[in-house]
Amino acid sequence: MYIIVFLLFLLQNTLAYPEWFLQYKTIHNKTYSYLDEQTAFNELNAKYKLLQDIKYEGLTLKLHALSDQKRRINVHLKSKRIERRRRLRKHYKRTHMHVSLPPSHDWRVNHYVSTPKVQGSCGGCFAFAAVGHLEFWYKKLSGRFTTLSIQQALDCSGPESGGCEGGLMEDVYLHSKRNPIGPEHFDPWSGHDMVCKKRTSHPYVKVKSYVSMSNQFNDPIEKDLAYNIYHYGPIPVAIDSTSHAFEFYKNGILRKHHCGNDVDHAVLVVGYTPHYWIIKNSWGTSWGQDGYTYIERGTNACGINSYASFA
Repeated sequence: MYIIVFLLFLLQNTLAYPEWFLQYKTIHNKTYSYLDEQTAFNELNAKYKLLQDIKYEGLTLKLHALSDQKRRINVHLKSKRIERRRRLRKHYKRTHMHVSLPPSHDWRVNHYVSTPKVQGSCGGCFAFAAVGHLEFWYKKLSGRFTTLSIQQALDCSGPESGGCEGGLMEDVYLHSKRNPIGPEHFDPWSGHDMVCKKRTSHPYVKVKSYVSMSNQFNDPIEKDLAYNIYHYGPIPVAIDSTSHAFEFYKNGILRKHHCGNDVDHAVLVVGYTPHYWIIKNSWGTSWGQDGYTYIERGTNACGINSYASFA
């Protein structure tokens, strides 16, 4: 009798949710406890209703696998950038004035870029972007592609960075000089702050030098971005990810009016075309175009002209 009542309770509870929520669970392979399901539905329902009301010309917006979680805004990225002391800054010097480049370039070709991963609730986007850049250098110098440890980069970038509370890409480069970054299996991603693990054996990446560019110093970040991508690989940059257009992006080109320029998030620019930048995010492959988005080129869209740092 108790079993029948329990089954009827579960059936009634399931039927209480709308079809779109049931489809969401199926598409993203979600299973929840009773209380977690209520919390997830409440979070998703507000976002689902929002997406019914807002429309952006040229963009498709959609709920993704992380939409059932409260959005964490990594404001620490901005505060760390503002507080960065000049003595830590490696000055950027323009050494090219009239250099011809191919009209389009994409480092995903020939496997210089790893599959987009999920950072989760940890504000370690700076480590994801920095490690994506170093993976390029490892292949360029060794001829072999190896996914590197984001967890090690996160944990060993302090005290300059705050770990899951945020930091800058240059924090990773600075500390890799004495704490080389090893392969992913050496220190797998946990999504939490852990103890810094020392890597003493090959393979690893040890940065010799790096530069940081900032609009605070009037650096021509976007103007030189295509050149730097072509010559130094995928470039980590800061962008504004707070808009609905970015949060629920599925496809299209994000333009200047789609988002602000108050940067809070680090991403990796893996290529370019005459019209847009090709951006790798760290919110998994269910977000955007298999984890990527396109941001309009030449207009400081999403604040892409704010901050960049690369080895």
